[in-house]
Amino acid sequence: MNLAEAWELLLRDLPEGVPIRVLAAEIKARTGLEPRLMAKFDHRQQLPEALRRRNLFLLPVRNGEYVLLPGEGYHTLEPCPAPDDFPSRAEFTLRTLEQGLSESQYLDLAYHSGVLSHFSGVATLFPTIRGRKRAPRFRLRVGGADLEVEGVQVEVDAGYEGPGEVLILEAKIGDPPDFHLRQLYYPFRFWSQLTPKRVRPIFFTFSPQDGVIRLREYEFDPPDVYRVPRLVRAAAYRLRPRRGRLPVWRCTPSQVLSVPQADDLEKVARLPFLVSQGLDRPGRVAEELGFSARQGGYYTEACQMLGLLGVDRGLLHLTEAGRDYVEMEVEPRHEFLARLVLELPIMRRALVELLLSPSRRLEHPALVDLVARESGLSGSTASRRAQTLRRWFAWLGQALGPVRLGRGSIELVAPARFEELRLF
Repeated sequence: MNLAEAWELLLRDLPEGVPIRVLAAEIKARTGLEPRLMAKFDHRQQLPEALRRRNLFLLPVRNGEYVLLPGEGYHTLEPCPAPDDFPSRAEFTLRTLEQGLSESQYLDLAYHSGVLSHFSGVATLFPTIRGRKRAPRFRLRVGGADLEVEGVQVEVDAGYEGPGEVLILEAKIGDPPDFHLRQLYYPFRFWSQLTPKRVRPIFFTFSPQDGVIRLREYEFDPPDVYRVPRLVRAAAYRLRPRRGRLPVWRCTPSQVLSVPQADDLEKVARLPFLVSQGLDRPGRVAEELGFSARQGGYYTEACQMLGLLGVDRGLLHLTEAGRDYVEMEVEPRHEFLARLVLELPIMRRALVELLLSPSRRLEHPALVDLVARESGLSGSTASRRAQTLRRWFAWLGQALGPVRLGRGSIELVAPARFEELRLF
């Protein structure tokens, strides 16, 4: 029996009226499934059809006892503003926080960098809460019903105490569409019972792909009513770490005359993340990027040229450089990618032409000639590959600022930036 069938069975014989009380022992006896798994629906889309059809959601009220209630038990996340660059207050790069992917790791990163203090407006915070505890007794009103909760397990991903307040954080990797209100409401009521300080519930997300921290603070008013909270504030941060020496990866001889044919460098930059998430077949990667198999091949080849991916028996894998790349924060990752781009001999030779030009410009016909001369390509093929290089220079300009695209040319606008970034 699967979970959906189990809930159909349970609801078929449950009494009418709400709230409907369900015992864990009864769930186990009638379905053979673990009650904990039968009751864990962190997002609206995870609700089985039997509950969605009856507009019911589930709340634990005691150890081994749940209630089914009508109404909205989930809250859709509001959009956050565009991220602000935030200079980390850490005096050096926290390398041990760059290893792995976990909520606690990114919460620590937000705390040590000063993001939590900036968002909350509390200069002095101390980490004091983490993990699971049993709730003291509290009463709440939900959907017209009065409930008493006691002894249920309450989990807090992180809690921080300041002079006059306590921040309670629920954390997720990525940006989910919604969350179960219980994940913020129960910790809020739990700690409001135990401290006279103001308790501030905050939903925290971190996106590894773009390195953005998003924070949303909520208010439950009145506190004893379980319902959709009011958004107090929302903000997004992109950490700007202190500069450190980046690893240098050199091209292999087989790359000497290679010319990429993948115009969108942003999508090339996504490939190592897709592979790190288990998409190791070129066809699956192409499908994820919305490409044909042939076009997808151009992008995997470009990623191989940069030294981020390898292929073994038809399967993609991260190289050592690729593993470093996916674990970096955003700004060092951009600089690392720029270094790899300029390690490609064809890009480096184009840059030399640009640096030696009296006008600090490289006209497109000259770029086409360079591609033809250095790669052996000719005609329309050389022209298309030159267009790819032009698009890659455009990415360098947008990401880091040393060049820009003019009308039919590449223009050098900040040569000192290459030295500053140690890219050339």
